[in-house]
Amino acid sequence: MTIAPISYPVRLPIQNSLPKNNAFTSNQAEQGSIFLMPNGNKADKQAAFGEYEQKIAAQNNLVRKHEEAHQSFSGSQALGSPVYETKTDKDGRLIIIGGHQGVTIPQAVDKNAPLSLINQTITAAGFANRGALAPQSFDELSSADKQVAAKSAQILSKAETAKTERLLLQQQFGIDPNQKADPDKLQQMKAQKGQTNPNQQKQTFLGQKLNLIG
Repeated sequence: MTIAPISYPVRLPIQNSLPKNNAFTSNQAEQGSIFLMPNGNKADKQAAFGEYEQKIAAQNNLVRKHEEAHQSFSGSQALGSPVYETKTDKDGRLIIIGGHQGVTIPQAVDKNAPLSLINQTITAAGFANRGALAPQSFDELSSADKQVAAKSAQILSKAETAKTERLLLQQQFGIDPNQKADPDKLQQMKAQKGQTNPNQQKQTFLGQKLNLIG
């Protein structure tokens, strides 16, 4: 997460400091206490820096909340704790200007993978996807957030399809759920299962034909 910097209050030159309505005294102007606000208005030092510090606090809180949401919803897929990019202004105030929470995206699997690995991939991809999308309820997602969300959603979808296909293979061919399926052996098993006795095949066909005529 990266955000725009917060501008330090701008002190006006003494000759331009006094508002037309004389809300400030010439003594205040001489002390250089008149500042230009972001909205174009003029304010004294207390008001200008009060607003400035409020913006810093709000930004720091938002960045922390954004990255902590990634960490919390990523579960076991979160890589450690959030890392923040910070700077200090000329008066030593700490400003968080960016953040990052590492998230592990699992490798894609297919129907030949052990059922336990497929289930683990479904769980891991779900965590990664929810973690990437977590801040969207209160903040804009970064391009990196969207990339992780899209990639993890793709892997999750493939893993769910792989599970359906794997369960079917186990039901049809009695494959051990804990073993990786061998594609070549599966092809042989399919071919053997597809072979039938010619006489039995003919009898089945004639029986179907008889039923149709009757």
